[in-house]
Amino acid sequence: MKSDLEIKLKKNIRAKLKTFPNFVGEFIDSIELEKSLQTINAYLLDLTIFFRFLKELPEFKNIEIKNISPKDLKNITEKEIRDYLKYLDYYTVQVISKKGKIINKTVSNTRISKNRKLASLRTFYKYLSKEYPYIKDVAANVNLKVNKKKEIKNKLTGEEIQKFLDTIRKDIGIENQRSMKFHERVKFRDYIIVLILGFTGIRISELVQLDIEDVSMEEQKIKVIRKGGDEHLVDLPDLVCKDIKNYIEYRKAMADVKERALFISLHKKRISPRTVQIMLKKYQYRSNLNINISPHTFRRSFGMAFYNSTGDIEMTREALGHASVETTRKFYAEPAEERLSKARRGFTYNYTK
Repeated sequence: MKSDLEIKLKKNIRAKLKTFPNFVGEFIDSIELEKSLQTINAYLLDLTIFFRFLKELPEFKNIEIKNISPKDLKNITEKEIRDYLKYLDYYTVQVISKKGKIINKTVSNTRISKNRKLASLRTFYKYLSKEYPYIKDVAANVNLKVNKKKEIKNKLTGEEIQKFLDTIRKDIGIENQRSMKFHERVKFRDYIIVLILGFTGIRISELVQLDIEDVSMEEQKIKVIRKGGDEHLVDLPDLVCKDIKNYIEYRKAMADVKERALFISLHKKRISPRTVQIMLKKYQYRSNLNINISPHTFRRSFGMAFYNSTGDIEMTREALGHASVETTRKFYAEPAEERLSKARRGFTYNYTK
């Protein structure tokens, strides 16, 4: 019997293919025997974003995505591919709210995410250039460097995350009364932001998009918009639910705020990724933690701790919202030293005497 995950992935793939022109389906047919369902689904998510980018170009504005032909791609150059990588820094997708309204959600990508999307595009263009000689393989020579040491190794321990949270909650490192006055206005919001980042592992782009209605304390879940626009329900650990529930009540009590965003700036607007980044740097300084802390630091820390706790790579992939388990294995499946030592000390061959 096919697993629920396999059935779900096949349904997603079929649904996505209906939105593309036929030659994209032919591309998927060419790789389906050598790629996993997760990888194929990831390719289609990445191509969805690429075709949205194409619609931003003047020559594609009046062409529906399903009607784009291979010949329409023959004039795409390396410049457009590089422009696409810049587009990935910040773009919007339209989603349907619970009330049935079409709303815009902002999306951003880390350097690693951009590299994965570039890899998908390379595979796609390699296929196109073989099947359609008039299309140049314009993605082959475009590169995006990743600082692997910084991306992979920069993480926090549970004790360091607790120290960071205590710095906010206990007003540590505040130099003067003026700073204290400002801190009192933002400390609850900042504390909950760090709590959610650290205990759910969601991306900064997913966090800033959250509305009040996206949090269900009855179900202990938050609804996030993953890359590509898909909605996912993320569980909230029991440990953080009381604080988050209190914050929801606090946020709803802001009668003078029309914005429905869960986290707002002092200007009563949806908080931006940049504001969160600056906020984290401030508390990093106050907490005296000797590590470069960014929003992704908490995602990385959660991913590695979750994997070391469960030992389940597929469960970790699902928790992080990765389209491909290969991504999870590459960057998060780093066994804790103590767990590795225990496994080695207890190792034996199973045999019958």
